[in-house]
Amino acid sequence: MQAASYAHAVKARTDAVLVGIADQDPERGLQMAEHFETTYFDSYGGLLDQRLDGVIVNSENVNHRRLVEQAAAGGVKAILCEKPLATTVADAGATIDVCAAHGVNLATAFPCRYSPAFIRLQDQVKSGMIGHPITIAA
Repeated sequence: MQAASYAHAVKARTDAVLVGIADQDPERGLQMAEHFETTYFDSYGGLLDQRLDGVIVNSENVNHRRLVEQAAAGGVKAILCEKPLATTVADAGATIDVCAAHGVNLATAFPCRYSPAFIRLQDQVKSGMIGHPITIAA
């Protein structure tokens, strides 16, 4: 689950705080919030009301535009949105435009960098256990 990878990455930083997790699935959201010792919000607006500096949008692809727009209008300074940024070219353009209009830094995530399998692979390469990979296919 990529959301868990992001939450773990935020929790591991000394310069960031995982303020909370918003999820429309209460069971999943509560479980994640408990696991990461943070607050569960039953609405995205409730989480955004916390005056966040940044958010990670890791929802179903079809919801990316709506959630990025909500976060940008809600005053966050930075948004990391899971790929794809949007499901249509028009939605991608609108997402970029709303962030520009609000002065929000927008980035698209490439979560493979944070997956446990890729982290193990990176550790194995660094330790010399395996050679330098040429290509990787999932």
